[in-house]
Amino acid sequence: MSGFCALCLTAAELCESHAIPKAFIRPILRANGGSAILMPIGPGKIRRGGDVLKGKLLCAQCEEMTNKEIDAPAIRFLTNLKQQVDRGDGLKGNFSAKEMAIFAVSVLWRASLIRGYTPVRIDRRMRERIRQLILDRDQSPLKLFSVRLGRLVDRTPGGFDGLSLAHFIFPPSGHVSGTAQQVVTMAMHGLIFELGFPRNRATSLQKPGYLKDGGLTISLPDYDIFQSEPIVAALVSGYGKDYRGHTTLKQKKTTRQNPTPELDIAE
Repeated sequence: MSGFCALCLTAAELCESHAIPKAFIRPILRANGGSAILMPIGPGKIRRGGDVLKGKLLCAQCEEMTNKEIDAPAIRFLTNLKQQVDRGDGLKGNFSAKEMAIFAVSVLWRASLIRGYTPVRIDRRMRERIRQLILDRDQSPLKLFSVRLGRLVDRTPGGFDGLSLAHFIFPPSGHVSGTAQQVVTMAMHGLIFELGFPRNRATSLQKPGYLKDGGLTISLPDYDIFQSEPIVAALVSGYGKDYRGHTTLKQKKTTRQNPTPELDIAE
């Protein structure tokens, strides 16, 4: 398919690009008969499927660059760190916070350009700033937004086990926090990412899991799945907790009625 590459803006044959990296998707599809466990495609719409956030977005050169220089290093680090945390050998590892933030926002950016999946929309000016961050990778995205990471756990009796959570995909979905901050949540490979626009205040960034601008150490504290409002709302709305014989999820009183509200991120 010919078109203009969304990253370098040149005319070229476009590749089939994945927002969530294929390295995270392949083992999930293999373990579940070719389908992902959870795929929110709009307010209240949940389905299983193998079509996991992909579309004709990038030229071959940009596709190779994002795969090798952005996705691959972050995936290797996150996979090793999660295995380390699972073994109980510590919550921290050495990796550039800036590079991890670029990885996180590149997933959001790619997802926002693929029609029919994410309710998060990025306005033109913000989308251009993110494009430049991904293309140049000189400036830190953490001056623009905050990023929080965690290892998904479920502490409820009879809840999701670690393998189930590792097979869970939650593409970027947004909500507005109690402090009027726009928050984008996404989950993959048993990990959760929260991107806050604009960035959190300095005092909030001292909490475990937040990436620190200029930092070279990343921690992966536990993050209970039921602490994430958009994930809980989506699960309650459209998906019974029946995977691997689990019981049905029950809606918490604090859950909002609109499970995946469309969120506009503007500069």
